[in-house]
Amino acid sequence: MNILYISSSGKTDLYDLLSESGIRCELNYPKFLANCDLSRYDGFIFDGTGAEKGLLFRPDERVAADTAAESGKPVIAIACPFISCVCCDGPVSTRFSRPVVSAALDCDGLSEGELLDEQCNARFRCYTSSKKIVPLLYYRDNPRGFYFTDPVREPEPGTAAIWFESESLLMIGFGISNFASSRFSPKMKWYSLLRHICAEMFGADIGENAYRTMYAKRGYSVCREDGPIDSLLAESVRRAVEWHFASGSIIEDGSGIYAVSEGMTSEILSDGRQVPNRGTTVDSTGETAMMFRLQDDFTGKGEKTDYVKAFSKYALSHIRDYGGALDGYGSSGDGAWWNACYGDDVSRGILIPELFRVFKDGGKLPPEIIKGLDFLVRTTGTDGLRYCRTDITDKNTGVLSLFSLEKTDGKWHWGSAPARPAQELSLTEARTPSVHYNGYYLAALLLAYKVTGDKKYRDTAVKGLTTIMEVYYPETAREHSETEELCRLVLPLAYLYWVTKEEKHRKWLYTVLESLEEKQRPDGSFTEWDTGYIACCAGTAGTECSVLAENGDPVVDLLYSMNWLPSALAQAYFITGDNHIAELFESTSRFLISVQIRSSNPLIDGGWARAFDAEGQEVYGVTNDVGWAPWSIETGWTMAQIPTGFLMWLMRDKLMPLYK
Repeated sequence: MNILYISSSGKTDLYDLLSESGIRCELNYPKFLANCDLSRYDGFIFDGTGAEKGLLFRPDERVAADTAAESGKPVIAIACPFISCVCCDGPVSTRFSRPVVSAALDCDGLSEGELLDEQCNARFRCYTSSKKIVPLLYYRDNPRGFYFTDPVREPEPGTAAIWFESESLLMIGFGISNFASSRFSPKMKWYSLLRHICAEMFGADIGENAYRTMYAKRGYSVCREDGPIDSLLAESVRRAVEWHFASGSIIEDGSGIYAVSEGMTSEILSDGRQVPNRGTTVDSTGETAMMFRLQDDFTGKGEKTDYVKAFSKYALSHIRDYGGALDGYGSSGDGAWWNACYGDDVSRGILIPELFRVFKDGGKLPPEIIKGLDFLVRTTGTDGLRYCRTDITDKNTGVLSLFSLEKTDGKWHWGSAPARPAQELSLTEARTPSVHYNGYYLAALLLAYKVTGDKKYRDTAVKGLTTIMEVYYPETAREHSETEELCRLVLPLAYLYWVTKEEKHRKWLYTVLESLEEKQRPDGSFTEWDTGYIACCAGTAGTECSVLAENGDPVVDLLYSMNWLPSALAQAYFITGDNHIAELFESTSRFLISVQIRSSNPLIDGGWARAFDAEGQEVYGVTNDVGWAPWSIETGWTMAQIPTGFLMWLMRDKLMPLYK
């Protein structure tokens, strides 16, 4: 069969896949239609994938396109809003929508109600058709489900994603053709669909090997490797560090090295481009500084010294000397975050990197660190916990607006308390038993006690962790999941036992580890789980959202859960000397190494995306999160935390004696 492939954007993944499968495709631009001999071709593809407004024809081109569409020869019209009697509006972003398989689609490998994900595409909604549309795929906004959702038996015409306009004209209302570059998922479900379409329309046989090769070449792949753990860890760290530079996440300007951007958003457009997130925060920058410093220590080359100095300077500049009750106020970043203080973010981005440096190498703490610690302690409640976030509303009076978590109807929700002067926060309970918002703050206090000997840091941390473990655990104030809370508890509880040596505190650590291991798969991953679905982000849409649909889904979160484990488990082993914890570190790390992305695309090669389907071995999860859906890649939380743990393990002979 000889197919004329008209594309407004040149070659696509679909064109190359058809060509590599032995199908004759003649590629040309729309203007070719004005004077072409349509009789030379056995079929047609009109493709607007990657064009901002889809494939739009000029009058002479439209006459030829309509003639082809009404000729009885097979025609596939992709992101082509106006052809034959079809009129569509749009484009409309599919960022929070997903195609669902209809009962009308008879395709091996796909069943009614199955969910597909084509990332942040552009779709066109049909409002004029020659007949009643019966969709093969239709769109649902923020559908509930992981692999499946409840099907709609009679979808509205405007929701149609794929439909037959006539027996020979197949309409695809979104940019389907860069399926590999745009990393459609689940990838083998898309293979089933593409194979079915090409066979039905053109009698073409799309081989699975050709498809897999195309996906790995244009999209990405993952690979589990055997071998000595140390060599695998070292190579993984090298790739992660290189990603920071190749992805453009290191911000340098006319004044030199400045900070680290937040990484990559989850938005992958129909041409395969992924949108970067160029905002700057103290956690992303400070955590990267700590990781770069450890890498220099490990390699002995000192290649990242200038970056570490610049990033540390950036982080420390966010401890503000406002005087009075606000002296030492730690800002969480620039722009909207300048007056906002997340105690946990400030601890990870500003306090812990400097505290760990002095703990490991000696020297003096910058004065900003003591100021920052003391401000956080002064604004900690009588239960040893802080509000999730405080925002300055009046510098003169020291009044702060307060953000909290509240449990109503058996589920945690975000809330706010009346604004209060900073000096009053230590007089009442904060009642925010969230490890997401307090875990690394309490860990920072315990590390600060080890470095400075100041008992107020120890006592505050003991009180806070006691409140969490004796009053609330295991139903702590969860942000995303129970798994997240468990992962984030490991380090502060290990530090707690390190500081107090109390058997009760050792038991708390092992209670958490045992509960965590209940969620571990044979491949070493820890899947998301939320008993009772009580987390703030469980089942939400239009805001931050868990990547979990239902307990039992094989989804792993590398932004909020597993990313904390390498560093936490390594240090827990240093503190306890327990070989079982060492085995947990290795199984966890082998999984993380296996899902580190391999790609010809420098924006993602060496990265870890937020959500990974451990069963399907691909990046996939519930897509509803407004900021951090499955394909987001976060610098500090993920891309620094994971390598930091790897580096600690690689330097265990040097580090472990320090914890005795």
